[in-house]
Amino acid sequence: MGKRKQKEDLNGFILKLQQQMPLVEFYKEEVPTNSMKSIVVAIYVQIVDFLGRAVKYYTSGSVGKLDPDNYFMRFQAYVILARLVDAIFPRIEAQFEVYITNIQNSMQQMLALKDAALKAQTSDMKDIVENSAYGK
Repeated sequence: MGKRKQKEDLNGFILKLQQQMPLVEFYKEEVPTNSMKSIVVAIYVQIVDFLGRAVKYYTSGSVGKLDPDNYFMRFQAYVILARLVDAIFPRIEAQFEVYITNIQNSMQQMLALKDAALKAQTSDMKDIVENSAYGK
């Protein structure tokens, strides 16, 4: 995958993630089970890990030097430091697919938990309605 395509994919995933985060917060509040809390924590941990690696990717090597929107690179000292890091350490290979997959899998687990909770609530409401109708 070319650097430009990978950068576009990363930007697209970050935008998609930004759109999904309100749902994560909503489900966390609406389905306050331990399972839901655990999956929300997992989502946040994976996002922080992903974003940390994305920052390294965007600010290192040729990607950081070529990106005119990268405000970090406006400082000449940072450019020199980046060149030193490039000279000393091997290039960072961006393997974001694993992190994106982990986050997407956790999102799917969250949706499955939400669906299970809704089914349980629906069943409880049905029982209440049926019992109140027969109890009359």
